[in-house]
Amino acid sequence: MNNNRKRIVILGIYLAVIVLIGATIYFMFKSDPTCYDGIRNQGETGIDCGGPCSPCQKRITLDKLKVESVEMADDGKGGKDVLIKIYNPNEEYGARSFQYVLVDDLGNRSKVYTDFILPKETKYVIVNDYFLNKQATTVSVGINNEKIDWRQVVNYDDPKLVVANKRFQKATEGVFYAKIIGLLTNKSGIDYETIKIKGVLRDENGVFLGASYQIINTLPANEKREFQIVFPNNLKERVHSVEVQPETNIFKSDNYLKIKGRGNNLDM
Repeated sequence: MNNNRKRIVILGIYLAVIVLIGATIYFMFKSDPTCYDGIRNQGETGIDCGGPCSPCQKRITLDKLKVESVEMADDGKGGKDVLIKIYNPNEEYGARSFQYVLVDDLGNRSKVYTDFILPKETKYVIVNDYFLNKQATTVSVGINNEKIDWRQVVNYDDPKLVVANKRFQKATEGVFYAKIIGLLTNKSGIDYETIKIKGVLRDENGVFLGASYQIINTLPANEKREFQIVFPNNLKERVHSVEVQPETNIFKSDNYLKIKGRGNNLDM
């Protein structure tokens, strides 16, 4: 019995010596904690970030863009005018660019289109000269959510583009059938290089009849400009109401000719 105890004691001593030697070697050759060791240590709040390291990147969860409606109307040339209403539900993030395609009910896809949208904006997107397959009857819109270029937009100057005196008018001469005319005022403190004015026509029941747009170049702050959105083809139905929506791309730096006071704060 005494021999067994001696063996146990000796074995315990050997094990303790081995553990001590192993611990000594480990701590001798162990590298100091760093912000690049792939381990959450030294008071870090995440792996290699926070605490003594650089701040951890904020995780951002953004809602997808929503297609609220898709409407079509004959353009008088065998094609279609397509009017898409898109909503961005995000409070501080706009899409510098997003891609979308038109898909008919037979699965045929259009080319890829690109546009932008501001935070919390509901905007019209117009596609002219869209040719629907003869056997198709409806069209939907697919947005590529993997290729949206989201940008944080805080404390920015909202483009104050005000439309007045808008009205529909049939043309009495020239090659155009009709036009929407009106007055656009830039009430912001920014001189804009390019503004797009979109016009939408509807009948007395609110049915979509057609859409078109005009590009206005160089509109300084606090100045006014008359606009004419032309419609080249005869409309079969009587126009009862018009909608006009101006827009300018705040994500393009060359769109700002001059900023009076504070400019836009964009994460470009």
